[in-house]
Amino acid sequence: MIASSETLAAGAAGEFRRRRRFASPAIEELREQAFERFSAEGWPAPGNEAWRHTNVASIVGHPFRSADGGPPPAVPPALEALVRSAGEHPRLVFADGRYVPGLSRPDLAREIGFSPLREASARSPEKIADLLARRLPGESAFTLLNTAHLTDGAVIDVPDGVALREPLHLLYFASGNGDAPAVFPRNLIRLGRNAGATVLLHWAGRGRSLTAPVTQVFLGENSALEIVKFQRQADEAFHVSTLDVEQARSSRFVAHLFSMGGAAVRDETHVRLAGEGADCLLNGLFLTDGDQHADLVAVVDHLRPHGTSRQTYRGILDGRSRGSFTGRVIVREGAQKTDAQQSNKNLLLSREALVNSTPQLEIRANDVKCKHGSTTGQIDADALFYLRSRGLSAEAARSLLTYAFASELVLRVPAAIRGAVDRALHERLPHAPSIFEIAK
Repeated sequence: MIASSETLAAGAAGEFRRRRRFASPAIEELREQAFERFSAEGWPAPGNEAWRHTNVASIVGHPFRSADGGPPPAVPPALEALVRSAGEHPRLVFADGRYVPGLSRPDLAREIGFSPLREASARSPEKIADLLARRLPGESAFTLLNTAHLTDGAVIDVPDGVALREPLHLLYFASGNGDAPAVFPRNLIRLGRNAGATVLLHWAGRGRSLTAPVTQVFLGENSALEIVKFQRQADEAFHVSTLDVEQARSSRFVAHLFSMGGAAVRDETHVRLAGEGADCLLNGLFLTDGDQHADLVAVVDHLRPHGTSRQTYRGILDGRSRGSFTGRVIVREGAQKTDAQQSNKNLLLSREALVNSTPQLEIRANDVKCKHGSTTGQIDADALFYLRSRGLSAEAARSLLTYAFASELVLRVPAAIRGAVDRALHERLPHAPSIFEIAK
């Protein structure tokens, strides 16, 4: 049982050490080191600037059941329905962090390494341990816990010169059965030289849970990866996610991040353009309502010359919800000819909603093009009046304008995945059926 920070910090270290999960001594050592560091450092302190907008106490104050022991959970009908609606793409399915082979189809991606982390670590323990050992620049209490409680996840290893035609689907489901589960999935994605892939990271579930995934991405020279991260967990759920990307020369990374569920959500993205001419595009959208909270963090680090990055983040907030965006672009000394842009726009649908926006530039080179901007506002009154004059109700007009605000990012999603994201967006808006017909 993960009851609180005190339980872990007091640390039944002996008990922790007895719970070995991997045959690899190197991986077990990494887990133990992470546990000891978390026990020593604890949760982010109240004065920690990086966590200023995330109320950690609201997350760790709940008792969670560690989901890494005991028999696999029963597969809920809701998960089976999700799998049926997802199509026949190659996929790995996890329930409460445990691999569900009966619903997975890794065999559809025969030309690459596509398997659960446990299976991959059994085949190549040293290789997996080496990737897991890479220090995460955005390391936090949650990433340390992810390593310490490492149970399973996904490994995608695309060889040199292989470009996948179909997207790979990773589906994680929190069952909501019994006590609130805490799961810590770990995904390792590596693309070789001149390789290409599209990956859907899909988070769903029921009831209260804590999900703290870490996804590490390593892009080889001239490779291209597009990720769609779609989170629609239950309104009682907590989700703290870290996406860490390292790009080699002339590689391209594109991410579409959609957050539409959860009581408290934090999405961190860290990208290092470590090779000359690397290109990065980040799109992010969150929708909150009621008392929900969403916190988006993006750090793009230009280490080499001729790098390009674009960030477009948007938030839509209703009710008494809270949100924040913290974006940082770093241009290191010597990273000349960097071209970086960052944009954050937020739409407030109620007087009680609140959003904080903190775009930042840190430039140490002298021949660069960098700019950022942030706006926060309400629905345009003139546009609302126009739509009402065309016969739409006030609510339908508001929903249509809200959809238009968000749809620019949805339309950037690869066509093979876009439909599911678009349907979820419509379902979050009032008067969805009528809006869907109008939008066709």
